[in-house]
Amino acid sequence: MYTYTHGPKCVDHSREHEGVWSCPGPSGYTGEFSDEGNLAAFSIRSPDRKKGAAAYVFPGRGRVFGDAIDWRIVDDRPAAAVLRIWRAASRADGSEGDVQELAVFKVTPRTSCRVASVDARQTAANETARRLASEAAPMPCLTGD
Repeated sequence: MYTYTHGPKCVDHSREHEGVWSCPGPSGYTGEFSDEGNLAAFSIRSPDRKKGAAAYVFPGRGRVFGDAIDWRIVDDRPAAAVLRIWRAASRADGSEGDVQELAVFKVTPRTSCRVASVDARQTAANETARRLASEAAPMPCLTGD
């Protein structure tokens, strides 16, 4: 199942110098987005929680967020999600460049966290991210880039 990351069903919570919005997902879950220019965040909130903990905070670049969240549903509840992001990354020579990746999240009623990232420019990136999402439940949460 796919849901949008922007559009008329999303709710804008922005304040000066920071874009903040939320978009509905399946079964009452919500994708929550934040972009303050050089730092971005994404989290998934379950219907029984007032606020989602930031599942992934990263230095945003370019578009920052893709157009849709690809949800994996198990027993009518989200179990994982895939989101395309653009982030800043340091190159071997010390310069900064852009990375386009597919961030894979596991989703539980209590929390969500990033469990993998796939270079979106690699061959079969979408298929790899979907496979990882299908296997996300036992995977440990990642921290950092």
